[in-house]
Amino acid sequence: SNNNLNDDLQPQTFETLPATLEYLDLSGNPWTCSPSLSWLYPWSLGLSHSLRDQLDQVHCNVINSHQVSPLLQVMQYYTTKVNPFCPHKCSCYFYHFADRVEMVPTFTVLVNCSRQGLTTFPTLPPHTTMLDLSHNNLDHHSYSSLDLAQQHYGEVSGLLLSHNQLPAIHTKLTKMRLQRVFKADHNLLTEIPYDFSLLLQSYANDQITLGHNQWRCDCNAEITNRNLLAKVSDVEEVTCSEGSNP
Repeated sequence: SNNNLNDDLQPQTFETLPATLEYLDLSGNPWTCSPSLSWLYPWSLGLSHSLRDQLDQVHCNVINSHQVSPLLQVMQYYTTKVNPFCPHKCSCYFYHFADRVEMVPTFTVLVNCSRQGLTTFPTLPPHTTMLDLSHNNLDHHSYSSLDLAQQHYGEVSGLLLSHNQLPAIHTKLTKMRLQRVFKADHNLLTEIPYDFSLLLQSYANDQITLGHNQWRCDCNAEITNRNLLAKVSDVEEVTCSEGSNP
């Protein structure tokens, strides 16, 4: 205990422990609830009940949160509920994890696929609420294979699409509940659908960025809607393209 062990711990550190070990105290270390420690769960299955009970007392800090959760239980859920479904090249973390006495824990997942050269929308682990697809190669073809239900986009409340080549906001996105974040700056967008504009306006505290696009402005264009622009954090970067009639 209290040895400053963290999520850099490697499996081989414990592989040399004797099979007759009866006491293992890992408490008091700055454990982060990181998927890099997922190996702890399958490793623990070979331990005695006594050692398992000791490990059950160790807690970790949920990333970017004030939450503290049982380390072994978190690693069990990474191993069985998240890691097998995490998209190739992406990183998947618990965004929220709450253990409940004698009940199944509740959790949500953050998926980071930024800067991975993606050309399609990836299939997500269940209960994903935050998705970062910024700095990729998404374009108008990318929408064709997107199936919100089959690919587990139903709970996504934050979507980052900044720095792609998207020329439009597809009507599929109108079916999402983006009450936390929608970032689509630095794309090729020319217009924003009326229904999607209303969706963004309906949320009180969502973060919206739409700057550095090719907006076509006229009196009826949603991008000139003052109610929408009042919610856009980079509104000074929202400019009209050549040939607009603002």
